[in-house]
Amino acid sequence: VGLIVDCPVIDDGLQDSPGFAVGMNGYSAGWPGGILYRTADNGQTWDDLQAFTGRATAGFASTALTASAGNLIQRGGSLTVSLIGGTLESVTEAQMLNGANIAAYGSNGRWEILRFQNATLNANGTYTLDTFWRGDKGTEWATGLHAANDLFVLMTDPDVAFVGMPTDSIGQPRDYRAVTAGADIDSASSQAFTYSAVNLETLSGVHPRGSRSAGDLTITWQRRTRVGGAWRDFVDASLGEATESYEVDIMDGATVKRTITATTPGVLYTSAMQVTDFGSAQASVTVNIYQLSAVVGRGYKLEATL
Repeated sequence: VGLIVDCPVIDDGLQDSPGFAVGMNGYSAGWPGGILYRTADNGQTWDDLQAFTGRATAGFASTALTASAGNLIQRGGSLTVSLIGGTLESVTEAQMLNGANIAAYGSNGRWEILRFQNATLNANGTYTLDTFWRGDKGTEWATGLHAANDLFVLMTDPDVAFVGMPTDSIGQPRDYRAVTAGADIDSASSQAFTYSAVNLETLSGVHPRGSRSAGDLTITWQRRTRVGGAWRDFVDASLGEATESYEVDIMDGATVKRTITATTPGVLYTSAMQVTDFGSAQASVTVNIYQLSAVVGRGYKLEATL
């Protein structure tokens, strides 16, 4: 079983380049490991990408967590997980906050990154997890998208590997096969996967604000970073991108009336612009704010009405 996880950066030192996380597992007790292969020519040839000797700590969550703003430790609610391989352990709150028990929960296209403090082994072999840091790594947008039997992958398990990819593989559909060591490649089924470079997408900004002067609207926000996001007094988070740039869409329902570019987290939407776009100066304006990546373009949006 191959588990391909296209999710945000977990380890700044390993994952700040094109690529995705992979774990592998076998259902038999004596599983000897395996190799992940990929084909770019519809199965005519296969390239080996990564070998695995240990089982990834991964499985399925039979229950589903509810949506969370991700700004407080969640002490209510629990998650029941059935593992295919590996074990889970409890940690202290300090250990959780410092990087222990980080998991990807969901599926490709809607991974939530969460951390958990407590893991209780049940009589039936499942685990009950509680006390969470929800929506980690900018994934608060995915916290309300869960369903029963979502995947659960412990990203801090050393048996989950990061597989580097060339930039030109982004957006290209490919077939992959997770093959048990020593077995023929045709013994495994193909798994379709398109690498979307989620680990390179910039996070949405936070704390949008609008201030008016003589009809002009100044729009500001605070950026976040994909990498190196530790808090330091009076010091901005590291940029995490080659250059700092933004695009702000002025919205009229689903219609983009204007896009304003910036190299700092703020733009001016003048009264004259508003008259051009809407016929008059506006009492409130809805905006979609994006930070840009030199590799993948727009990141996750910050939407606000100001």
